[in-house]
Amino acid sequence: AGTGARFQFPLAGPAGPVRRRVHQAILGRTATYNETTAEKEITVNVRLDAHLHAMADRNMLASILRNLVSNALKYTPADGRVDIRWWCDEQGAHLAVADTGIGIPAEAQTHVFEPFSQVDDSASRSYGGAGLGLAISRQLVEMMGGEIGVVSQPGHGSTFWLELPFIELQGAQN
Repeated sequence: AGTGARFQFPLAGPAGPVRRRVHQAILGRTATYNETTAEKEITVNVRLDAHLHAMADRNMLASILRNLVSNALKYTPADGRVDIRWWCDEQGAHLAVADTGIGIPAEAQTHVFEPFSQVDDSASRSYGGAGLGLAISRQLVEMMGGEIGVVSQPGHGSTFWLELPFIELQGAQN
């Protein structure tokens, strides 16, 4: 067993009510995996935009985070790292979950968001799982009008990203 989980949460700036909910969702998700991170001695870094103002369905976002973070931790070896970043720009709100795990071959990247898809689909699969988490995440992101994808290289880890569009609120003031 390891010496404990190593979390880093730089929280600069005032936390507004919407930002606080995003923080709670992300930090709550990572705290759920304390045992895994401690056992494998994985460092989890969380960076959240200090000026984050995003609206998303809390349950959908929690499910997406659960799937992306649990996969990152599952495929990251001992002493590895998982970086979670949430930020906004002119295109919308963005989430990226990057790991130093096994990576995904290019030919498998086109299928990882399909139901029952696994990077290792051999009879001796050592990572487990049903292959539904990323398919569910894709459906949820699309239901919120967003897009999800992956950038990966075998042996160098993966970055799963999503983009959610801004929505104009009636009567909203700048």
